[in-house]
Amino acid sequence: MTLWLSNLAAYSVQLAALVAAAVVATSLLRFRQPRPALALWRILLAIALVLPVIQPWRGTGSTFIASTFALPAPAPATPGGVTPDISVAAVILIALATGVMLRLAWLALGLIRLRQITANAAGPTSIAELFDDLKERIGANAELRITDDVDSPATVGVRRAVVLLPRRALDLPVAVQRAVLAHELIHVRRRDWLSMMVEELICAALWFHPAARVLASRICLARETLVDRETIAHTGDRRAYAEALLAFSNPRPRLVATTPFIRRRHLAQRIALITQEVTMSRSHIAAAVIVIVTAVLTAGTAVTMTMTAAAI
Repeated sequence: MTLWLSNLAAYSVQLAALVAAAVVATSLLRFRQPRPALALWRILLAIALVLPVIQPWRGTGSTFIASTFALPAPAPATPGGVTPDISVAAVILIALATGVMLRLAWLALGLIRLRQITANAAGPTSIAELFDDLKERIGANAELRITDDVDSPATVGVRRAVVLLPRRALDLPVAVQRAVLAHELIHVRRRDWLSMMVEELICAALWFHPAARVLASRICLARETLVDRETIAHTGDRRAYAEALLAFSNPRPRLVATTPFIRRRHLAQRIALITQEVTMSRSHIAAAVIVIVTAVLTAGTAVTMTMTAAAI
């Protein structure tokens, strides 16, 4: 097997083991505290980025991986000097690079589409005063635009942030409107759009690995539940916030390069966390974090040692 492909396969196995261990541990421990959960998943995403750099790769590749993902040897040249067919490793490399380029192109098209939507959207009318009041209270600076081109509230940008609100939101009760706008303004204050864009770029680079999408989804859920709590703390209306989530619970496919108000697969968990108000003491959180980190380190070490032993 080609050296780079052997190392890529080894990295993929390690990343899958780390993410699987974290998912199982957090599920068994019912670890739902948004702030430590967000930090945990972000650290794991950072490990996914630096893992290829910090570990010593074998110059001859991993025998364990090579035997598991064995590729046929390239065909020898014909007597007439005809160039043999392209190798399987080269085909895989082209496929990986093509996938990255397509994902980046999709992200770029999403940004272009967002710019068009923002430019064509109208300024606020009946809720302008409510929006300005919330901006002052939350400490966020953003523009509000009303449009029919989005089904769900969304935020885009950092320095010149824009909150996009579907026109049908103007017909909602004032308490629900306040919850929606507060949620988006908290995203603006936290600069979550920038974090989301970084995650999208990482997922583009690791598009071939399901663990990258799992990490992005867990980060998104933790971030949104954290914003849920902060929004309820500002509005003091838990019921109105739950109604806001339900009002936009069935959107069309989300706009690329935005912080979405709600993702359908996260709705049940977010509603449950809002209604149940799950809390853990600091000691329980610390103990849970230790258990989760131990599980992740154990899984990573076990996989690495297995591959190393097989290569000897």
